[in-house]
Amino acid sequence: MPGLDTYNDLDGVAALTAELDLMVGSWNAAAEMAGAVAVPGLIFMPSRHSVQLGSAGLPWHPTMKVYPILPGFDAKALTATISADAIAALRQAGKL
Repeated sequence: MPGLDTYNDLDGVAALTAELDLMVGSWNAAAEMAGAVAVPGLIFMPSRHSVQLGSAGLPWHPTMKVYPILPGFDAKALTATISADAIAALRQAGKL
């Protein structure tokens, strides 16, 4: 979005993020913003992280599906799983 100050204009960033059909990626600030505005998301993050509060996901972001990363994980298998789930989610939402 031309002219959007992604550092100082969090309202603008939130509005832009809210337009996403699906957020896919690692657990970071972009994923947190997507979860905060209830955008569906598929994120990978360390397994059993303390922010999960003993749950399998992120309790305050129910629209986010978490893929846990365990020591020695298979990156190709994780990527294939997330890709297939992303396609399925977009099809179910009528976006594909």
